[in-house]
Amino acid sequence: MPFITEELWLTLGLGRDTIQFAGWPQTGEIRWDAPQAGKAEACYATAEAGRRLRGEFGLSGSPKLRYLLVAKTPPPPEDLRTLAKLLQCGTVETVHQAPKAPMTPTPWGDLYLPLEGLLDPAKETARLEKEIATAEAARSREAAKLADPRMASKAPPEKVEEWKRIEREAGEKIVRLREQLKLFTT
Repeated sequence: MPFITEELWLTLGLGRDTIQFAGWPQTGEIRWDAPQAGKAEACYATAEAGRRLRGEFGLSGSPKLRYLLVAKTPPPPEDLRTLAKLLQCGTVETVHQAPKAPMTPTPWGDLYLPLEGLLDPAKETARLEKEIATAEAARSREAAKLADPRMASKAPPEKVEEWKRIEREAGEKIVRLREQLKLFTT
């Protein structure tokens, strides 16, 4: 990650020249700027959310990728370039209207990942339907365990809690996958 380190070194004002030739910072030399630290934290959180969104569709970083941000307050262009580097994508653009694309909420606003030209709609629909079927089977399996009084009474409380957790997570996954499926079927 040397390029990200260089970008952050200059963006956060820790030096005016390249980090490659900078000496070790001395105690008290680096000032703590709380607003800048908050800005960096929000940028990292936004990048993490964008990477998770990309991962849901099995996409890797690529210059072809383009994110759209419906920002609460539009960030400056240099912050968008930093975010694009953290996301390992071509660009991050601000837009005023929400596009029809997968979205994740972030500290900077809603981040969208347009999928046109990145995925085959037929293959993605088949994949999502298969994942939904698998999640529904897991949810019904755990629900059956919980509904059986003999099984629930014999199981330790930790196991019953695990079954409840698996059932709840499968239900959440089904909802998320159905939302993704709508992107390809409507």
